[in-house]
Amino acid sequence: MRLFIYNISLIAIVFVLITSCKTAEQKSLEQLRESILLDLQSSEYADTGAEETKKVKTAFDGYKAAATRDYNLIHTKLEVSFNLESEQLFGLATIDLSPHFYPQDSLILDAKSFDIHHVYLLNRDDQKSLNYTYDNLKLKIGLTETYSRTDTFTVQIKYTANPSKVPPSAAGKNKSIADNRGLYFVNPDGSQLNKPQQIWTQGETDYNSCWFPTFDVPNQRCTQEMYITVEDRFVTLSNGKLISSTMQDDGQRTDYWLMDQPHAPYLFMMAVGEYAIVEDQWEDIPLTYYVEPAYEPYAKDIFGNTPEMLGFFSKLLNYKYPWNKYAQVVVRDFVSGAMENTTASVFMERVQVTRRELLDEDWDYIIAHELFHQWFGNLVTCESWANLTLNEAFGNYSEYLWKEYKKGTNEADYHLGKELNAYLNEAEGENKDLIRYYHEYSEDMFDNHSYAKGGLILHYLRYILGDEAFFASLSHYLKKHAFQSVEVHELRRAFEDISGKDLHWFFDQWFLASGHPKLKIDHEYIENLSSLRINVKQEQNMAKLPLYKLPAQVTLWHDEGPEHHELIINKSEQTFEIQTSRRPKSIIFDEVGVIPGIIKHKKSAKEWFTQFEKSTSVRQRMRALRELANTEDLAFKAKIIEAAIADEFWAVRQQGLDMIMGLGNKQIDSLNLVSLIETIAEKDPDNVVRSDAISILADLDADKYADIFRLCAYDSSYSIAGTCLFGYLQSSREDKDQLINLFEDETQVNIIIPLADHFAYESQYERYDWFINKLEKTSDESQWYLVRLLGQLLMTAPDSMRLEGISHLEKYALSGSKYYVRLGAYQALELNEDVEGVKEKLAYIREREKDETLRRYYHNLLEE
Repeated sequence: MRLFIYNISLIAIVFVLITSCKTAEQKSLEQLRESILLDLQSSEYADTGAEETKKVKTAFDGYKAAATRDYNLIHTKLEVSFNLESEQLFGLATIDLSPHFYPQDSLILDAKSFDIHHVYLLNRDDQKSLNYTYDNLKLKIGLTETYSRTDTFTVQIKYTANPSKVPPSAAGKNKSIADNRGLYFVNPDGSQLNKPQQIWTQGETDYNSCWFPTFDVPNQRCTQEMYITVEDRFVTLSNGKLISSTMQDDGQRTDYWLMDQPHAPYLFMMAVGEYAIVEDQWEDIPLTYYVEPAYEPYAKDIFGNTPEMLGFFSKLLNYKYPWNKYAQVVVRDFVSGAMENTTASVFMERVQVTRRELLDEDWDYIIAHELFHQWFGNLVTCESWANLTLNEAFGNYSEYLWKEYKKGTNEADYHLGKELNAYLNEAEGENKDLIRYYHEYSEDMFDNHSYAKGGLILHYLRYILGDEAFFASLSHYLKKHAFQSVEVHELRRAFEDISGKDLHWFFDQWFLASGHPKLKIDHEYIENLSSLRINVKQEQNMAKLPLYKLPAQVTLWHDEGPEHHELIINKSEQTFEIQTSRRPKSIIFDEVGVIPGIIKHKKSAKEWFTQFEKSTSVRQRMRALRELANTEDLAFKAKIIEAAIADEFWAVRQQGLDMIMGLGNKQIDSLNLVSLIETIAEKDPDNVVRSDAISILADLDADKYADIFRLCAYDSSYSIAGTCLFGYLQSSREDKDQLINLFEDETQVNIIIPLADHFAYESQYERYDWFINKLEKTSDESQWYLVRLLGQLLMTAPDSMRLEGISHLEKYALSGSKYYVRLGAYQALELNEDVEGVKEKLAYIREREKDETLRRYYHNLLEE
């Protein structure tokens, strides 16, 4: 069967292998995300196992300490202008600084790939030229005298920054930060007609020294001035407030931005482009949303919850938003998902959507994440990248907090479950300390340990301490360390100050050690003693991982309701006796789902079904469904499916549909499930669930439901419209071209995919130009699908078309802006290896690829 299901809800597109000309089943991006990076993980960790985790401390030279502070930055003034064609920045940096403690007679600044024109020491009345040496990474300046810690002096550096000449670093190994140039020019020569000209920066971790000289480390901070000179058609954005705009004699304009509160150098930013600026407000804080002009009507639909988020987080933390403005800007070709620069967050272009697209998915989670960093990361900053989780655990957990507040506990807990899965998937390859003083590159820290595991640990600590103590501790931490850099023990002491509890045990096992608990639970009810006996074993490798202390709750479900009991797990094996007058219908260990680990609990099918019926936890209901999915009793399975479909939460209903998809068409009909699917397809309140139900109907009988598909192809939800379009194109109706003609100019990914799939499957070579046109006009996630499907179309195309198409695929395999587009194009070329010269092109692509994970993936392909 050719079942097509998709739900465009993209954070990061994962790697999927093309294994045949036409796949039997095309997965949704949601499904792909559930198996995130599995193909690459097997490649990346082929020679590494969790058993070897601790060897990391001998694999390279040493301990990654916080940077030594010979100096304290005080103030940085930058005056910059640009040459778009040569992709250069012309800068004048004026830096005020003072020795931290010891006397100093020289100065070393980070400055990558600059042309240094002069270095001066500025006095009140004059300037003195200073001697310097420069090795393309460090600018070493000799001072004219020795300065003590009571002295302040000013140096001025005139330079040209050449970001295109910055050598590649470890950034390519990491999917959170995909490049290291620091300063980026988008479409600098204006040759790409469907892409605006932009300039933007990305400083984390140490990339801002690619465009201005500084101490590019997180334990420095200073105030800032930015004078940005641009063509008058452009608007600018930087940290702090816009003080003035001044026209120059040459027709350019200089914008003066002032940041009068100190922050870390990696948080300096600027963005330049032809933006619409939409204004908003929260209390006395001005808010601005920078979007491309076509998206101006939707800016408040995208970012409109920002004022409410500011109020919610300020109240929750008992600490008002600490800066004087907040801006959010969307840029093209961003090298990450988003970045929390102080007062001005940058977002990838996928956040820029229409009101119609927002019907299927909003971007609140990423907006909340970057906003929460304004407290955790910007106001209080990790002193070293080894302590990155002090920034990112909080950014990650803000997503849970916002969902819990805005959408309810079910939505928040479902999100938490996905974060747990993301961490566990990564930990299968390698367990790592959360606070990681031993790592090779700072980019290595940006993973699902620092993010997802960090957020899970905060949630567990909240459970242990209680809400009041937890949030009071966060407020205390922020107030005590505002405008400072911190390490993990300062967070621990903040929680201890408020709670009065010694929390060394918690921080030692979670923040300062690797791994997670693996618990095996068995239970037995002893009738004559009216006692429930629960046995708990910790099965993680305790030669390498901790023996955990785990406060936990066990819930006994009876007909009239739950009975809760608190336990402390602190031995390798423990047996607990719980007095209860009758046999529980179901026993759920850690029903609230706060333990960041793996829990295996053997239960009967009846107990799992009772768990599904009784539990108030969406994650426990979904766990029960997974355990029941393989039951061979079809009547029982139908009962399970009907119960799942009736659930209040959309993801549970979707899981019920997944169980239906696992059945054959005859089984679906014999179990009388068709009418149930039809009802969901018509009436379910969630667009994704409706879309999945429509997909099943298309597979059951596309002709029977063709009239419905044609009608719902005009649905306001793109997810539903795209699925209905696919269903109609799968039917035998002869008027398909009429519908295609109505939609072929669409650029939205949900509509493009079914059209491209149909053209490729039906070998419609006359649509070749349509593919090329869409590739030029659409976003990265669309390109990922299009290159793969174009590769399928070319397999049987005329020779001249194959040769031309292969040239296009080679271009995307070499220069696609995202790694997954390059991989998709490479795989499409593999489908056409029979064409002369393609094998050589594939070898050249592998040789030119800079992304370390892709390079390793290609290497392993050759060895298979």
